Amino acid sequence: MAKLRAVSVSDQENEISKPVVSLRGCSGKGRAIRGDMLFSSFTDNGVFPSTCAEIAKDAQRFNEFRREPVIVRAMEHESFSTGQIHLESVRSCCPERLGYYLDAGRQNDAVGHPIKYEYSPYGCFSPKTLEYVRIAHDLNHIFGDLSGYEILEIGGGYGGQALVLSCLFDLLYTILDLPEVLSLQRRFHATSGIYGISYASAPDQLQNAIARPSHLLISNSAFAECRKDVQEVYLTSILAYAKRGYMACNFVMRSRRRIPLIGKYELLRNVKGSYYVDELPEIYLENRILLWDRSAPDKYRSRRQAVLSELRRDCRVMPKRLIRSAAPDLHGR
Repeated sequence: MAKLRAVSVSDQENEISKPVVSLRGCSGKGRAIRGDMLFSSFTDNGVFPSTCAEIAKDAQRFNEFRREPVIVRAMEHESFSTGQIHLESVRSCCPERLGYYLDAGRQNDAVGHPIKYEYSPYGCFSPKTLEYVRIAHDLNHIFGDLSGYEILEIGGGYGGQALVLSCLFDLLYTILDLPEVLSLQRRFHATSGIYGISYASAPDQLQNAIARPSHLLISNSAFAECRKDVQEVYLTSILAYAKRGYMACNFVMRSRRRIPLIGKYELLRNVKGSYYVDELPEIYLENRILLWDRSAPDKYRSRRQAVLSELRRDCRVMPKRLIRSAAPDLHGR
């Protein structure tokens, strides 16, 4: 269970030095990732993982890591206006709890010297942090109180989403990511005083834990940006067992990058009980959120069937328009 407490130098060194098993060459249920595969995702390009590993070992670079060009391109590239949209999304839905969410955001922005903007009258925040705050609100709004949940995140960035959720809820948290990226996440959490988060870099480490009823799988574009063969491993070894899920999918990557990826229809068909909703706030046209809750399947069956019918009309080339007819309003507006 993630806990917040005071941090010492020895605490950080002990947490950072824990070993992890590499995702490259690991096997999932019924299918294996070959050891000769160079890249598992768009960020597994050599530059991003090695930069994360270097930052985790270098105190001076770590103090400013959220301004590193490689980190900015991969994660911290949100604009002021995008942050304003995320903030307004939470404020308009639950103004009485906005301060509670923003306190977790301030905790996230206390490390790494991010680029922040003034969002009057609430103070200065990184736009990326406001996205993490908005996602935390979405999860709370959709699934209720997350206290006691066991959350698995595919692709944890530098660890910001895990930190925000751990500050807001008393839960168990595991991040699945590349070993080099995990090293940065470990240092970020240790420096922030967040302990108890688990880190894994092989899906087969997780199979004994992911089928519990309280489990929630989340992914903010990381799954959608993996190669198709890696996505298939995740489908059979992780998504098939997750009781609930919230996956932001950046489907524009399919058209811009000429590598095989699982498409909208194929993903929906293979994740039992799932359905798409528009990403709200609507920032990127090609983004969708894939949701499921197998603890209450009847609640979503008709909605999923409507989305499936829409997708079957053209499963090869999907229209760019958003699927509004079957999409619930995440923010109650």
